Amino acid sequence: MLDLPSHTLDKRFEKPDWLDQSQRYRHSTIQMLCYDSRLFALSCTGRMPHETRLFEPATVLLHVVQGEMQLDIHKQIHVIRAGEYGLLRKFTPACTVTNLSSPEAYPIVYGFILQDEFIQQFAKPSSKVSLVSSPYVSLPANALLDGFMLSIQMYVGQKQPLSRTLVDLKTQEVLFALTQMDANLQSLLHEYAVTQRTDLSEFMHRMFLYNLPLAELARQSGRSLSTFNREFRFLFGQSPHRWLMKQRLDHAYQLLQTGQVRTSDLYWQVGFEDISHFSRAFKKQFHQSPSQVFRPS
Repeated sequence: MLDLPSHTLDKRFEKPDWLDQSQRYRHSTIQMLCYDSRLFALSCTGRMPHETRLFEPATVLLHVVQGEMQLDIHKQIHVIRAGEYGLLRKFTPACTVTNLSSPEAYPIVYGFILQDEFIQQFAKPSSKVSLVSSPYVSLPANALLDGFMLSIQMYVGQKQPLSRTLVDLKTQEVLFALTQMDANLQSLLHEYAVTQRTDLSEFMHRMFLYNLPLAELARQSGRSLSTFNREFRFLFGQSPHRWLMKQRLDHAYQLLQTGQVRTSDLYWQVGFEDISHFSRAFKKQFHQSPSQVFRPS
């Protein structure tokens, strides 16, 4: 079993951007599997009527069970068909592409989240193979991966309770399957887990919905907390806390006006830990309660 640090699974991490956005769409169904409030795996059934952005703080293994999933990554379309897999590097700007003319059934997609701490424990750098810098890797059907994903489908579908031991074992299983199918994935996965300095403006505009402490945002952006605060004030002209609050509340206001998300489902999607804090902050900024802004569609 992997001997992982105690902070690997904690309550600082919330739902990913694709989940936040997909909640708005009536033609899709999302199921989540979490451990200690941290996302472990999810499924998405149904087609998104609009493009859905992906920009995840962890590497994601995607698997299409039915239909197909199209990803636009740096203006290049990648198609994952039924039975196939895709490995998407953390912080890779991508979006799903809807093919309305496709005769295929609505897609069923599963995602398994690979946190850096797990990868660093299992995937060691190798001097025998060259590093690969591609942000996305297409993977064919594979017996080991297929067996792993069948178990994930069962856990997600039946909402099986998770233990720390099970999370460790399933993560080790998928990393073993990946490195067994291609030796180059050993170095690729290790490279994916390296902390890199990201563009701060793009990083913050894509990450502001995540309920993360500033120290974690700084770390994920590849900066110390002091450097993060200094660059942030220079770039945005205000403190991170004030900017984050305004961005989250403005986003919440827009979602409430669509009439498709109620306050009880919205507060966690925009980075608040509880509904009372969200309601107070919302009324302070807009001089209206969330229920007054909500317009049922």
